[in-house]
Amino acid sequence: MQIRFSKSPRKGLALVTTLMILFILAVIGFAICAIGVQNLNLVSGYRNSSTAYYVARAGIIEAFSRIDNDNGYGTAAAQSFSETLSNSESYTVNFVSGPFYSVNNLAGSGSVNDGSGDSLPKNFVSVISSSTVRGRTVRLKAIGRLGYPGGDYAIFTDDTLNAANITGDVRNNYTGGGIGISLSSIMGTAMTMAAYGSISISSSGGSQVYGANRYPVPDLQVASAVLSASGNSGVHVYTPATLPNPLDGTTDPIVYVNGNVTAGGGGFTIRNGATLFINGSLTINGRLRLDSTATPSRNAIFCTGDFRANGSSGTDSCSLLIGGSIRFNGAADLRGFMYCSDFFDQNGTSSYIGNVMVRTGGFSGSGTSVVYDPQYMESLGQFFPPGTARMKILTMGQI
Repeated sequence: MQIRFSKSPRKGLALVTTLMILFILAVIGFAICAIGVQNLNLVSGYRNSSTAYYVARAGIIEAFSRIDNDNGYGTAAAQSFSETLSNSESYTVNFVSGPFYSVNNLAGSGSVNDGSGDSLPKNFVSVISSSTVRGRTVRLKAIGRLGYPGGDYAIFTDDTLNAANITGDVRNNYTGGGIGISLSSIMGTAMTMAAYGSISISSSGGSQVYGANRYPVPDLQVASAVLSASGNSGVHVYTPATLPNPLDGTTDPIVYVNGNVTAGGGGFTIRNGATLFINGSLTINGRLRLDSTATPSRNAIFCTGDFRANGSSGTDSCSLLIGGSIRFNGAADLRGFMYCSDFFDQNGTSSYIGNVMVRTGGFSGSGTSVVYDPQYMESLGQFFPPGTARMKILTMGQI
């Protein structure tokens, strides 16, 4: 008997279909593996880039810390440094060398180029830190400036603050009831330690912050600055009776007086960058006059006691650093840094360009407008206690 087998086309089709399905599954499997490997590489690359970022950031922080401790640091290539961290990764910071480098312009007289496209004015620092982690390189750049605690505010007090129009930020450490900050208007932020409702801005205002952390007004040790000036060479020493009026910085750049000084009805004039140190109080029965040609950053009066001006004052620049209190019994139009250890009373419609600090006391001047400008405070940095100045990072980003 002959047996015949039937050749069904369906059996061949099933085989082809099965092979095609297996092929498609294999392709999908390979694609999933490829995507997985790609994602793994992406995650690994992100991890390496992230690690490099934070390692480079550690270099920025270390560089600013070194400049904090030595404001002359970062002006020579020999001061460049590298460090290996606990995770075995390292960063490099170059000062004045290499294709990318960092510049310290704290003592410069004008602007300098930092090597990567930015012009740095005096008192500024540019720091570039780079790190490479498993082929991923991150180069960070930070720009900072030399500043002083509390120097970021138009007015900074330990107690109440009463002023008119403010351009800049204001802050106090007031914690009592009622109004702690009273302003007509502010272009900036008003900050206080007191509770909600302790800030009153009658016209217009920016941001308001209540319950802020305590940030103490610094002790600039005015008495120490005055006493140290008395023994320095090149300081002209006078008695209260022989103190020149006008006091001219061209012939008397730095003057020391031991005792209370009272200027008569004709007022008192200081000009051409003179710096006056008084171991006592200064009372001006008349106008505090300033020469319009005076160097804006240098006219300054230091007193261990109180300062009183019983007449209108201005115009141009004079900074006041007073160990006691400040009181203007008349209008004032001044550019400068105003600091006192007690209270500040401004009786009369007045305007200031600069900034004001009142340690332990408050500021009272309902008709006083202040425009923030830190250059006057920074210009007097050589008289402040060592360690008072601090570098503040303004910007940081990858380049």
